[in-house]
Amino acid sequence: MSIDVVVKQKGLFKSRIPLSVILGDSLAFGSFDGVQLDTGKVHGDTVICYDPAHIARGFSVQYPEEDRGQVVLRALTPTGPHELRAFYDCVRRIAKFCRCSIEVDGENTKLGDFLSTYDKMLEFNLTVLRHFSDNANETSGNGFTLLCAMFPVSLGREEMEKFSRAESLDEFERYLHEKQSLDIYYANPRMFRIDSDVVGRYVLTEDVRSVFPLAPRVPFGMTDPDSGETLKADGWKIAFYSITEDRAVGELDYDRFIELLPCDKYTRFDAENILIEGLSLDDIRAILEN
Repeated sequence: MSIDVVVKQKGLFKSRIPLSVILGDSLAFGSFDGVQLDTGKVHGDTVICYDPAHIARGFSVQYPEEDRGQVVLRALTPTGPHELRAFYDCVRRIAKFCRCSIEVDGENTKLGDFLSTYDKMLEFNLTVLRHFSDNANETSGNGFTLLCAMFPVSLGREEMEKFSRAESLDEFERYLHEKQSLDIYYANPRMFRIDSDVVGRYVLTEDVRSVFPLAPRVPFGMTDPDSGETLKADGWKIAFYSITEDRAVGELDYDRFIELLPCDKYTRFDAENILIEGLSLDDIRAILEN
């Protein structure tokens, strides 16, 4: 679910909204490179905005160079109170920068009327959080993945049960920020076609603290260029790169890697991923030699 706001400029002379207006004094930005946000970079015509002090779902701002007449903003629900406030403030800055009209979820709306809905939207986000946590817990019980500002975050049974009884959005926001503010590499597979098979390959780098999935998966939204259907992998590998030797030092089947990874080298990150502490070159060689 989302809140969609379209700001349309009026008049003959339209200007591209400066990034400084979109960000204000406190927001940061980036664009997705696979599953992880490439912070401070713009790829294409859409940026993801987030508050570095309260990293939650992130909200998108689309303002293509070739169409200066409008800006499209989207906030995902549920999200945290600070991010929701930042989204409303962003709409206000853009609307005050230019002479414009506003559409909210397809309906023409006055700026003041939109801004007055913040408290109700906060309540709605809490209702959505409780509802999807409760339903996801009943239907799957394993995990529910949220698209977030930096990378996806998967809620497990413990989190879903807690959030289904939440009295506010504060703990949810703290949880998302705690995960996304860590200095880590979030593993992003590269997909290759080898003969008739599609193979996904992850790369683990020596001494780099990283998040890897327990079960490998194709990144969200990736499609087969030939059929246009959701891409499916026939196999998964993990390659190891040594900083010390500045070269690749080996490769394993992904499932075998998870089996051989020492228990004291990783902890649970979320429902679907583990946090691997930086493996030394000796650790990597020990895994490859088994």
